[in-house]
Order: sequence, then structure tokens, then C-alpha cells
Amino acid sequence: EEDPPRPVSPYGRSKLEAEGVALGHRDSLQVGILRAAAVYGPRDDYMLQLFKLVKGRFVPMLRREQWLSLCFVQDLVEALILAADADYPSGEVFFISDGVKHPLQSLIDMVASLLDIRYMRIRIPAPVAWLCAYGGELFGRLRGRAVAFTPSKCAEALQEAWLCDISKAREVLGFSPRWSLREGLELTLAWYLKAGWL
Repeated sequence: EEDPPRPVSPYGRSKLEAEGVALGHRDSLQVGILRAAAVYGPRDDYMLQLFKLVKGRFVPMLRREQWLSLCFVQDLVEALILAADADYPSGEVFFISDGVKHPLQSLIDMVASLLDIRYMRIRIPAPVAWLCAYGGELFGRLRGRAVAFTPSKCAEALQEAWLCDISKAREVLGFSPRWSLREGLELTLAWYLKAGWL
């Protein structure tokens, strides 16, 4: 929470700008900023893309090793409730996740296990990834359609780690994640199947 934020994408910069607006009111309102790790769960189409990639049996990998903090939506809701009720100085920032440092490879393996699918990893060198991202964005503009893999998504995907430490949220808010990654993914997959998304 004390490190200076360095967003790598327009999405991240917009979140930081929103924090700035909220913090501008910290003297007149009780303001708490919750920075959630990658949130997933039922109705989420972000994790759906990973499930679809694995189901397609070919998973592109932009890095040999990548680390992620993740947050099941139910844990985020619990953190929001705790932050609304807790007593702390206005303007505090808290990271929220399941508190585990997940290797991306383990996440993919877990999704494959839940789908009962064997898949193949395809290593994509960074220059090829950038070429695909810019080419895809140009193609999308010409066709008037949004594309999933843009230069900003490429910048995010090439980061070595997306990790956060939830010690402060544990200590100040009393936050304790309840959902393991496997439990969260099982519930997410069940919802995808029931909703016909997968």
C-alpha cells in the first residue's frame, strides 16, 4: 500500500484516477480504498476467457513464469463490508486477495483439472505478442469490432507478477479470506455451465 502505484494500462490508470477523486474527499467523508487483486467468480467473463482457452486445448504463454494474487468475489464482498464498519483513518488503502501467491501455471493446471482436459502450452515470445496485439487492434478498428488482446492487455500479460500483501487488511479490517482458489473456481465453473457460458 505504501509503494507508489505504477499502472501499466489505461484501465489501471483509470482506477488510480478514481482513487484520487475519492481521496480528494477524505477530509469530509470517511474514505477507504480497497485495491482488489484479479477478482473472479460467477458472472465474471474475465476468468471465463481462461476456461475457454484451456477448453480449446492450446494455451498461449507469454512468460515462462508468472505470479498472481487472486480474489474470489465473495471474499471481496466480505472485505467491503468490513471496510464499511471498521474504524481507521480516512484515506487508508488496503489490498484484498486470497493471500496466496499463485503461479499462473498452477492456475491453468487447476482449470484443466476441473474441466478434465489435457492441454498444450504454446510459448509466445514478447515481440510476437506485441505484434499480435497491435495487429489485432488495427484489424478490430478496421472492422469496427473490439478485440480481446490489445496492447494494454499485452502490457499486463507480460508483467512478471501481479501480487499484493493483505497483512494490513488482516490487521486493520480483520479480513480473513474464506475461499480457496479451488473452491472459488469450482463455484465459478458450475455457474458458467449452468448459465450456458461454457
